[in-house]
Amino acid sequence: VYYSKGGADMEDRVAKTSMLGFAVGDLDAYRPGGDCIVQAVKTRMVHAAVRHLLPQSPGWKQVSGGQTVPISQADILVTWHSLATYAMRKLREWRIPLSTADSAAYLHVWQVTAHLLGVRDEYIPADWDAAEAQSRQV
Repeated sequence: VYYSKGGADMEDRVAKTSMLGFAVGDLDAYRPGGDCIVQAVKTRMVHAAVRHLLPQSPGWKQVSGGQTVPISQADILVTWHSLATYAMRKLREWRIPLSTADSAAYLHVWQVTAHLLGVRDEYIPADWDAAEAQSRQV
């Protein structure tokens, strides 16, 4: 079902993921006029639909790699790290000056976003060292 309805279209999936990334990066992300919560809810709804529909697809068992339910905590964290941790890594690599407070604030925005996306709190990295370590694992 998911594949036949366009779920395998990676360009579309990246575009939709980017919408969440842009919303998180907006100055008003979590303010009343911000779009982050709306984008997170939309993402959760799509994830719920995929979790329900994809296992019903005839080809799911052949491509699932033994995974019984699509979009696991690890799957979400892979994407999370491709946005949050990757960006922080690049800021450091490019020697962009960031205060400790700004670095912590940036992580906090992404921690809140992970929580809104349904990542269990025990899997949300507590600091950038933990994020880097987890990124290497997932």
